[in-house]
Amino acid sequence: MKCLTIVLIVFALFGFMLGCSSEPKIHKVTFDTNGGSAVQSVNVTDGARIEKPNDPTKPGYSFKGWYRENTYHQEWNFSTDVVTADLTLYAKWDALTFTVEFDSQGGTPATPPPQEVTFDEPYGTLPVVTKAGNQSMGWTTEPNGQGTIIDASTICAQEGNHILYAKWEALPKYTVTFDPQEGTTPNPSSKDVYYTQAYGQLAETTRAGYSFMGWTTEPNGQGSIIEASTICMREEDHTLYAKWEAETYKVTFNAQGGSPPDPLTKDVVFNQEYGTLPEVTRAGYQFIGGTTKPNGQGSIIDASTICTQEGNHTLYAKWEALPKYTVTFDPQEGTTPNPSSKDVYYTQAYGQLAETTRAGYSFMGWTTEPNGQGSIIETSTICMREEDHTLYAKWEAMRYSVTLNPQGGTAPSPYSTISVYYGKPYGAFSKTTREGYRFFRWKDEDGNVVDELTICARAEDHTLYAEWGTPFPFEGKAGGKVFYENPYYERDGWRYLEAAPKGWSGEDTDPKVRFGYYRPQGGDAEKTGANGREIG
Repeated sequence: MKCLTIVLIVFALFGFMLGCSSEPKIHKVTFDTNGGSAVQSVNVTDGARIEKPNDPTKPGYSFKGWYRENTYHQEWNFSTDVVTADLTLYAKWDALTFTVEFDSQGGTPATPPPQEVTFDEPYGTLPVVTKAGNQSMGWTTEPNGQGTIIDASTICAQEGNHILYAKWEALPKYTVTFDPQEGTTPNPSSKDVYYTQAYGQLAETTRAGYSFMGWTTEPNGQGSIIEASTICMREEDHTLYAKWEAETYKVTFNAQGGSPPDPLTKDVVFNQEYGTLPEVTRAGYQFIGGTTKPNGQGSIIDASTICTQEGNHTLYAKWEALPKYTVTFDPQEGTTPNPSSKDVYYTQAYGQLAETTRAGYSFMGWTTEPNGQGSIIETSTICMREEDHTLYAKWEAMRYSVTLNPQGGTAPSPYSTISVYYGKPYGAFSKTTREGYRFFRWKDEDGNVVDELTICARAEDHTLYAEWGTPFPFEGKAGGKVFYENPYYERDGWRYLEAAPKGWSGEDTDPKVRFGYYRPQGGDAEKTGANGREIG
């Protein structure tokens, strides 16, 4: 009986368990609207589909569906997807874009172009508007400065298309006076400007010979440059000063018949000195300076003259005729000069001088006095003599080399070659000896006797030859030898030996020795030796 009871209980429990397993499973579906209107959760039988609820709403957003996860990768399909477990669906939203228009409230531009703005994001860059005498305080949601201030970082929280209004605050106004700094009267002479706003259109002025460089805060071109776009930061009436820069002009030089100017042109700054001007010359004329008009008319311009002429211009050489004098050339024994005379102008260079030559002489130039005296006159010498005058050739004797040929004798000592100036005596000769011979004299190649007093008349290097004779065969006064002394002793133009042959006196028609007595100058004279005997 006990066993039967156990079996019945087991079967009863099994049946109960079978009855319980047949009931369906229920899952909860939650809707996360992500800031939108609420959507009630629902219970769904396992394996069943969800009935699509009404779309939620959210200001400024467009509903884009329900997604399985909050990363919005997989959208729930209410037609096909079934629930197999508790589930949360997430609402996806897209922010709406609205058109924002702008009212500048009397500013410029009056109606800036509209812009697009996304709800719940910053407005971003907003138009810049200006209004004379006013400072912009931004944009507002209501006109006349009312409502909320909107700037670039403000988050758009207003649904739908809407208008933003410029908000203004009046600015302090100051008077600006224009000082032309020697320019023409400014137009206008003054104007009003507003603190923290641009100066705007500035006055106009001009000045002869100058370029306008703008308006400055200090006179004489000092201080800051003020432009139309410069913001006024001075909280007072104030003055602006014209800044000028002198113009540079090209000046051309016209020599008016003179030598070509060098340079032909130069740059000159207005209201400054002309500076160094080119030098020009003209035969027979004195340069007076440059003038502003041709033919010597107009104002005289020199290096220190201030340029007051506007624009590129020409300066003309002004000339004054000079006195003319005749210069005659005296060759001083040279050849006839070529030319024999020429004209020169007072205070101008003599210029090309005559040419002349003279055998045996070097031409040293022309002098103001004869015989090489006075001042040397050159081509560049300025004529300062106010009269006709003569220039004299200056000569310097040329120096020639004379070779002494001993003709079989010893080499002349101390020199075998001597130097002789043309037109001057040969002077002392070197000595030479030859065994068994007596030296007589030197001769040139033409046989002319040359001694120390002979004047050199050969304008070239030349040779002298020794002449030799046999020894004297008799005894002389001094120890049986004939000797030659006092070579420089002279008497009335005669040169003679001091000694005579032994026993010789009076006229000797057949002397054994013929002495070299001679007289270079003509005429008779007493021929007496040192011992008082007559010789000849």
